[in-house]
Parts: sequence; structure tokens; C-alpha cells
Amino acid sequence: ARGTVDGAEGRLAHRRGGKGLVEVGRGEEAQGEIAGGQGARLMLNDPWSRKLAAFKKGTSALLLRATRLMGRGKTAKAVELLEELFQREPDNPRVARKLGVAQASLGHWKQAVTALSLAVWLEPADAELKVSLAWAEIMSGNNEAALKTALAALEQDAGDAAAHEARLTALSNLGRFAELIEAYDGARTAGLEGASLELAAGKAQLELGAADRALAHFERAGKMDPEDAEAQVGCALAQIGLGSKDKAQACLERVRALAPDHPALAEVQAGIESLEDDAPRQDPAP
Repeated sequence: ARGTVDGAEGRLAHRRGGKGLVEVGRGEEAQGEIAGGQGARLMLNDPWSRKLAAFKKGTSALLLRATRLMGRGKTAKAVELLEELFQREPDNPRVARKLGVAQASLGHWKQAVTALSLAVWLEPADAELKVSLAWAEIMSGNNEAALKTALAALEQDAGDAAAHEARLTALSNLGRFAELIEAYDGARTAGLEGASLELAAGKAQLELGAADRALAHFERAGKMDPEDAEAQVGCALAQIGLGSKDKAQACLERVRALAPDHPALAEVQAGIESLEDDAPRQDPAP
């Protein structure tokens, strides 16, 4: 009997906790307390019960339901739910943001851009949201817009690594390689480093015909991420540009070990075969 009383009291405590969280606007946190309070009643037909029933149909509960659907791999269902919610609350940035994220998860990039653009307009101070929009714009093929959005995010947070990477990616896609090197320098000045930054700069230097500088970037990328085949592809291409056949071949062998089906293997091999054999090493005269 004691266990039954404790169980009922425990459910009532959860229910009261859920009530308190809803009252202070922490709706998503309230869900766990509400679930733990199933079966408990504060009083017959009490105002809290009516408020709880309304909450379960409210924005926070529906957004949480969409998140759980996405977590279970039912993103299309989440989009349906969010689109209905968006029709009801078109000026709610939380709804627009979640809808944009869900559309992006499905690879619906144009729809993601539409939703995230609205969210950014509704929440202009959110730099992280701008970065999400920039990547959606890149994936939709609108690199000019992505560059503008990434720069706007960097104006708010100069140290945002994802914003710097979005900027570099957009510049690379646009073929603006000299600007990309300037953007790389800006990222390094902001204290950022990483294999992806070095790869982007290395590819840009290759495009600019600076094989020696490209090689330095690719070698740094390889040290930062020894398992990344892209760094070794870059090293091979840079060595081809420098006319070093043996070193290019050594890089190619590392690519084969890391990624036997890498799509650049044939191109790199052809580039190596086009080179003359390295001159034999000359021993110094006695």
C-alpha cells in the first residue's frame, strides 16, 4: 500500500513540476515531467489540466514532436507537421528554423533556403542561423547568396569556423581563388586551423599555378588528418605540378591505401605518366 501511495505522490510531484516549467516558458523541458505525471490529478477539472491540454497542442509540444519524428527517421512526417504549424504561425522563427532544418535533412535545399531565409529575417541577430542558411544556399547552387550570408555571419562572429568554411566553399565554387586565399588568411588570423581550411587553400593555390604553395597546404592537411585521402590527392597533384614523378607516385600509393576507389586515381596516374622520369641522383664529386 505504501508503494502505491508513493507512486501516486511521485506522479503528482512530476505533474506539479511540469506545471511550473510551463508557467516559466520552458515548454520542452516540461514534457518529461508531464510524462512522469501521467495519471495524477491536481483536482477535478482543475485549470492546470485545461492548460495542459492546450499546451499539448501548442507550439513547443509540436516542435518537440517534430524533433522526435526526425530522430526516428520519419523526417517527411515531421515536415508535414511543421508545414501545418507554419501555416498557423508564419511569423514564428522557431517554426521556420525547424522547418528549414527538416527540409535540409531531406535534401530539399530550395525549400530549406526559403524557410531559413524567413527565420534569419525574423531573428537577424542569430549568427548560427545565418551559417545554416549559407550552407543551404551552397547546396542549392546559389553560391553568390551563400557568400553574402556567410560574410554577414562573420560580421557578427569573426571566429565562427562553420561560417569561414562556408565562405571558402562558396568562393571555391565561384572560381574566385585569389579571394579564397585572402579568406583563408582571415580564418587563420581569427585563430582557426584545420585540415579542411588547408585543403581549400591548397586547391586554390593549384588553380593559381602555385604548386609549391599548394604542396605546403596539402602536407599540413595530411599531418592534421592522416586518414584523409584528399590531402594525399592534393600532394600528388602538387608534385606533378612540380615535375617530381617519384614523389607524386608515392602520394598516389598513399591514396590507394586510404581510398582504393577514389575517383581521382585515374587522373592522377595519367598525370604521373606524362612526366619524365626523375633524373638519377648525382653523387658529389670527390
